[in-house]
Formats: sequence, structure tokens, C-alpha cells
Amino acid sequence: MRGRQGLRRPSKETDLNPYRERFCEMFRRLRAEHGVRYFLAHNTTVTPANVEQVPRVVRDATPWASACSRPSRRPS
Repeated sequence: MRGRQGLRRPSKETDLNPYRERFCEMFRRLRAEHGVRYFLAHNTTVTPANVEQVPRVVRDATPWASACSRPSRRPS
């Protein structure tokens, strides 16, 4: 889980929404205060354990980012 050091492991994808929202808020503030334009994207690795959560993640992410879901690599 590179990039999330220090955070507890989420039990479901929506547990990460508060962190995603805070991250997006930093960009909204940057735009409001400094006029910096941005484009945000979101990706999620899809596994058998979270495949049923993907529609909710896409729905939650759509207001602030384009979304991309990719399957995880299956072990050989």
C-alpha cells in the first residue's frame, strides 16, 4: 500500500472517501486562492474482494475526478 503509510488498512473502498475528499479540497483551494487549474483522476485496483464496491466508488468519485478501474494481476 504505497502512498498510504500510517493509515489503517481500509475494510472497504468507501473508508478512503474522507481522504479522497480532503485531497480534492486542497486542489479546490489552490484554484480559489491562486487560480491554478487542475485535472484529477482516480484509479482503483479491482480484485475479487472489492469488485462489488466499484459502482459506489465510481459514483462517489465522479463529481471530482474521472475514474478508472483496472483488474488486479492474477497470480500465475
